[in-house]
Amino acid sequence: MLELVALPDKENDYPAQLSGGQKQRVAIARALVNRPKILLCDEATSALDPKTTRSILYLLKKLNRELGLTIVVITHEMSVVREICQK
Repeated sequence: MLELVALPDKENDYPAQLSGGQKQRVAIARALVNRPKILLCDEATSALDPKTTRSILYLLKKLNRELGLTIVVITHEMSVVREICQK
């Protein structure tokens, strides 16, 4: 699952050793373990720098496309809404 979120080398790291973006990716991987049909992302990009935000949004779009996963994003950031929404 960590390979899917581009963190294959972090399997033995503690949370304190991870960046904010890496922690978000781990949270997404944990959610995917149960193979949900819907992934609810509540402020998944809050407090992340713009580059990391883009990488998380790219990951979410990839999961939607490759796994057919429905993703519900909750955010106050209109730039995130414009980037991630298909409808």
